[in-house]
Amino acid sequence: MKKLFFTILIFLTFFGYSQKEIVTFKMLEKKSNAFIKDATAIVNKNDISILLMDDHFIYSSLLDEKFTVKNKQIIENNNYTYFLDNYTNNQTYKVILTNNNFNKFAVLTNRNNVDFKIEEVNINLKDEDFMFCTVLRNKFYLTTITKDTSVLNFYILDEENKLQKKLVDLSSEKFIDPNDKRINLHKLLRVNKEYTNYSIKRVMPIIIRKSFKNIIKINQKIPSHLTSSIEFSKVYFNDNNCIITLDQNKKSTQTIHIDLNSLNFKVIRFEKPLQEIKAKKKRSNSFIKEDNIYLISSFKEKFILLIKNIYSGALIKEFHVSSNSNIAFKNTPIIAKEFGRKKIWNYNKTKKLINPMSFGYIGVTVFKYNEEYILGIGALVENDNSNTRIVYIKSKFDKKFNHLTGKIIENVFNKADTFKENETTLGNSAVFFKYHDYYILGKYLSWPKKEYRLRKFKD
Repeated sequence: MKKLFFTILIFLTFFGYSQKEIVTFKMLEKKSNAFIKDATAIVNKNDISILLMDDHFIYSSLLDEKFTVKNKQIIENNNYTYFLDNYTNNQTYKVILTNNNFNKFAVLTNRNNVDFKIEEVNINLKDEDFMFCTVLRNKFYLTTITKDTSVLNFYILDEENKLQKKLVDLSSEKFIDPNDKRINLHKLLRVNKEYTNYSIKRVMPIIIRKSFKNIIKINQKIPSHLTSSIEFSKVYFNDNNCIITLDQNKKSTQTIHIDLNSLNFKVIRFEKPLQEIKAKKKRSNSFIKEDNIYLISSFKEKFILLIKNIYSGALIKEFHVSSNSNIAFKNTPIIAKEFGRKKIWNYNKTKKLINPMSFGYIGVTVFKYNEEYILGIGALVENDNSNTRIVYIKSKFDKKFNHLTGKIIENVFNKADTFKENETTLGNSAVFFKYHDYYILGKYLSWPKKEYRLRKFKD
């Protein structure tokens, strides 16, 4: 499944990068003129499998530890559009595929470096909507929700593609809509941003790609961008646990904790800051990292960020910022950037951040790097000239969330982002993955030689 890390390239603060080309290799001749719609990379110890997909075919290239192409294959494919997830086990590669409507699925399998084969998955989603997919202990977990209910369906595919269906019935739980009225989970997930004053339709196709009704799958291994954290419904995975967060209501974040082994569940509600402010006058959202949930609320005069334990609800830290004060914990200026433009604006006055946070789509992101926690706080807004702009700050903290002064050190992800920002031909062919102790960014060069290029990024 293509990560948002490739499709949304806007959360940048650094310039200059260190990268090295590893290899450029010839792909098999494309059999159609269709554009590449998706790409994925699978690492199996030292080997790497690169898969590209267009409307009619899947193109596979298998590389060894010296980046020599060992095998190439073209697989006919007229039914599927996206790679959802993948895993390897010994000499077996498995990838789950879906169509454009997310109601048909198949598994692409390669055993012992023999050719890939597609096997359809017999799932009838007539009365269900797809939510997300993940991998646990060499099994695919396809998760759907029964329409107009609070019932989740887990379709579990083992290594032999044997299918088992299990239910998580949340009907007894009380889910609250933006107006504090009880609602079933399916209807709540359909709540978008229609009650706000602004529209971001131009960027929504990027944000919700491969996700049902704005459920965003957060990859905790790479930094998340604000363009994904502003969404109301997100899903996180930690070991055997799945946590779904629901931020449609501005007074509280509703979280669903599911043990993927037993499918036991627990629903926990977290009260958001600024309870005294009427809902229509404020913005709010949340983000989870490790054992903590970050709850943020803002209105025209200030914003408050609370950090709480995700299990006990205990308050760990809180930050209050008013429009007429300085932001004592920021490590960057207030940064503004418009979609489609490389120019970046830097501001010092706090109101330049609080104003867009009071009427735009607010979000917070957290990433742990070298025992430091890097926080991004900001909002996405649409200007009068219909340009979409993101405004944010970055801050760094120690493990007790004491603010650390000084510059935020450029890391491998910043280097890759900066490189990608200067590239104009990445498109849907890009893959970004960890290989041994460094990361690799790959892209397809469609003209004139139809090649694929891998570049190395390292701290």
